[in-house]
Amino acid sequence: MEATWTAEQVASLAPDTASLKAGRQRAMAIHWQTLGQDDSALWGEVKGNKLPR
Repeated sequence: MEATWTAEQVASLAPDTASLKAGRQRAMAIHWQTLGQDDSALWGEVKGNKLPR
Protein backbone atom coordinates (compact mmCIF):
# COMPACT_ATOMS: atom_id res chain seq x y z
CA MET A 1 0.00 0.00 0.00
CA GLU A 2 1.46 3.35 -1.02
CA ALA A 3 0.96 6.34 1.26
CA THR A 4 1.14 9.83 -0.17
CA TRP A 5 1.47 12.74 2.25
CA THR A 6 0.78 16.35 1.42
CA ALA A 7 3.14 19.12 2.49
CA GLU A 8 0.46 20.29 4.90
CA GLN A 9 0.22 16.86 6.56
CA VAL A 10 3.97 16.70 7.04
CA ALA A 11 4.12 20.29 8.32
CA SER A 12 1.42 19.52 10.90
CA LEU A 13 3.85 17.11 12.59
CA ALA A 14 6.40 19.85 13.38
CA PRO A 15 6.40 20.71 17.09
CA ASP A 16 7.08 24.43 16.46
CA THR A 17 7.79 26.95 13.71
CA ALA A 18 11.58 26.76 14.16
CA SER A 19 11.49 22.99 13.59
CA LEU A 20 9.26 23.44 10.55
CA LYS A 21 11.65 26.02 9.07
CA ALA A 22 14.69 23.77 9.69
CA GLY A 23 12.88 20.79 8.19
CA ARG A 24 11.96 22.72 5.07
CA GLN A 25 15.56 23.81 4.59
CA ARG A 26 16.88 20.28 5.11
CA ALA A 27 14.32 18.87 2.67
CA MET A 28 16.02 20.55 -0.29
CA ALA A 29 17.74 17.98 -2.53
CA ILE A 30 21.04 19.90 -2.45
CA HIS A 31 21.59 18.77 1.17
CA TRP A 32 21.42 15.03 0.41
CA GLN A 33 24.20 12.82 -0.94
CA THR A 34 22.27 9.57 -1.11
CA LEU A 35 18.65 8.57 -0.75
CA GLY A 36 17.02 5.17 -0.49
CA GLN A 37 13.74 3.50 0.30
CA ASP A 38 12.02 0.19 0.66
CA ASP A 39 8.45 -0.82 1.44
CA SER A 40 8.63 0.40 5.03
CA ALA A 41 11.27 3.14 5.32
CA LEU A 42 13.07 6.08 3.73
CA TRP A 43 16.71 6.95 4.46
CA GLY A 44 19.49 9.19 3.26
CA GLU A 45 22.93 10.60 3.89
CA VAL A 46 23.06 14.33 4.58
CA LYS A 47 25.95 16.52 3.42
CA GLY A 48 27.71 18.37 6.25
CA ASN A 49 26.30 18.96 9.68
CA LYS A 50 24.94 22.53 9.69
CA LEU A 51 21.98 24.16 8.04
CA PRO A 52 22.64 27.29 6.00
CA ARG A 53 21.44 30.48 7.64
